[in-house]
Amino acid sequence: MHLALWFFHRNPTMPQRAVAGMGLLLTGMVLSCVVHAQTYVKIDRQGQPHWASHPTGSGYHLTPIGSIKPPASGAAAEARRDRPLTQRQALIGAQTVRPLVERISQRYGMDPALVLALIDIESSFNPRAVSPKGARGLMQLMPDTARAYGMRDPRELHVPEKNLDFGIRHLKDLLQAHNNNWALTLAAYNAGRNAVLRHGMRIPAYSETLIYVPSVLARVDLHRVRPSQPD
Repeated sequence: MHLALWFFHRNPTMPQRAVAGMGLLLTGMVLSCVVHAQTYVKIDRQGQPHWASHPTGSGYHLTPIGSIKPPASGAAAEARRDRPLTQRQALIGAQTVRPLVERISQRYGMDPALVLALIDIESSFNPRAVSPKGARGLMQLMPDTARAYGMRDPRELHVPEKNLDFGIRHLKDLLQAHNNNWALTLAAYNAGRNAVLRHGMRIPAYSETLIYVPSVLARVDLHRVRPSQPD
């Protein structure tokens, strides 16, 4: 799927008919994957993909998302994420923080399934996680970001309730800034709000971000319904 997306990016002058053909090819490639969730995608005349959680205009088509893992960059990232979680392991991890996520999400009017999906990809539900760049805790917040929401000590980012309060408020602010478009919100969470602005309110053409956005969206349905205790 991502090879096709990069082809679009590398060929911005493709005729619209050729782009449409490549869009069908992209759809066929995605349909051949193991499907876990769906989102909407629109391919514009320049071949730029626009992801969205719901149709935000004409030309959006419902598209299945395959099982995609974020790229790990070096030993530090591997140490942070450990081994990739299976869906069953992810549900077990989610159970430990779900009540807290649901309570704080309700406080700020956020969808807990989106928050859980983001935590799943960001930290694998490890409150002690630290990224190579210094992002911390469940929602992998940078201290500079958390200070805007009242953090006084970076150690607070390893306290689940504090991390979730700062992170969910930050996610809500991004959601409001991007007209409730989940895809652009997640792109801003991963790459920064300014990166989305510089790319014309589109998902930045960064390999990590192009993988990150559908990866989180693909996990939302997994965390949508409170599961019974896994066997």
